[in-house]
Amino acid sequence: MAIGWRRGYKEIWQTGKSFVNLYANIITKTMRLSSSVIIRFVLLALLWAALVALIVLYSRPFTLYTAFVIVASAIIIFVPMYKKYIKPTSHDR
Repeated sequence: MAIGWRRGYKEIWQTGKSFVNLYANIITKTMRLSSSVIIRFVLLALLWAALVALIVLYSRPFTLYTAFVIVASAIIIFVPMYKKYIKPTSHDR
């Protein structure tokens, strides 16, 4: 979340906003993505899903190591993009 739980509750108490409205406003502020960023996310997700499908289809048997490789690759690909484009920075709060 963009702000800590304590700060969030304090802001709700002081402003009279509901919890849902407060976090909906935060999400809409941070989720303003340009179409090029959305296309980038979709293309990477499709490419990653295709590669995962190949790994699952051609690695016999499906082991814990295979699952680890899939999860690690998802973290390596999607976490940096999340941090760059979706996660709010300190000046967005």
